Amino acid sequence: MDVDRAITERRTTKRYTAEEVPEEIVRELVELATWAPNHKMSAPWRFRLLGPDATRSLVDVAPPDKKPKMTLAPTRLLVSCKVAGDPTRRLEDLLATAAAVQTLLLAATGRGIDTFWQSPTVAALPAARGLLGIPDDEELVAVVNLGYSSADRTTPGRLPVDDVFEALA
Repeated sequence: MDVDRAITERRTTKRYTAEEVPEEIVRELVELATWAPNHKMSAPWRFRLLGPDATRSLVDVAPPDKKPKMTLAPTRLLVSCKVAGDPTRRLEDLLATAAAVQTLLLAATGRGIDTFWQSPTVAALPAARGLLGIPDDEELVAVVNLGYSSADRTTPGRLPVDDVFEALA
């Protein structure tokens, strides 16, 4: 799939089949994600594949209203960023990690894998961080749900480019 098509066909999916994405494919996606731009080649991102035990641990500490979203996809990847003490560097590294997540989403789309970039609200809880062994110097950026859609994929509209673009003299 060419990059333009991957960009326009990437969708947030919240209904998946039970088929897991094989670990070797997840590793390929992570490798591609590491090609995202990053200042001073800092490679601030960290990726953790959440297996069944880690997922159960997260469900156990999740507030009741968050539990249903914890098991939407059969394969889940926790993405964090090693944060620097300098505020500018911290922002640069967080943005680079977000770019890595988007790269991963596009690479997944190119392989026919559906995704959902979920906020890491539950994983950021102190109890969850402790269970998962997330160091204090890492900020959580995303839980990337990966799988194969069990529903029809629709194409939501986008704003016209004229609404979001202007050329400055």
